[in-house]
Amino acid sequence: MTINRNLVIAIGIGLLGTFITVPRLYKMFQIKGVISGATVTAKSITKKWVSDSHLRYETRYNISWAEDTVHIKENQVDNIDQQTWKNMNVGDTINVVSCRSDKKAYTTNSLYVANGNFILDFILLAGQLFVFIFCIRKYLLTST
Repeated sequence: MTINRNLVIAIGIGLLGTFITVPRLYKMFQIKGVISGATVTAKSITKKWVSDSHLRYETRYNISWAEDTVHIKENQVDNIDQQTWKNMNVGDTINVVSCRSDKKAYTTNSLYVANGNFILDFILLAGQLFVFIFCIRKYLLTST
């Protein structure tokens, strides 16, 4: 018995969408408050700074709500866009959102939930669905 290449591609694309893109979009909608399930807590900004990302050679604008500003944990910091960062000050109150599916916490204006990331993920999901349907259809046509 041989396994059809189109079926293997369809299964791979389907799994990619099911286990990566859909949960990511679900979490993004929770952070934005469109879907319930996330916990929102009011916190005060305790530190803000600019750093360079070594992976993308870009500047990151960070804020933290950690009480210990020397030993900041991953779930106590978030990256935001430059303009929002400029308008924030230490002591300002922000909404910090935690999802059950993730250890990291986000702010409601995090780069993670920026409009560009929503658009990119929807394009990825649409592409995954298209390839999945195309490969399944091609598999069904060649198997008959």
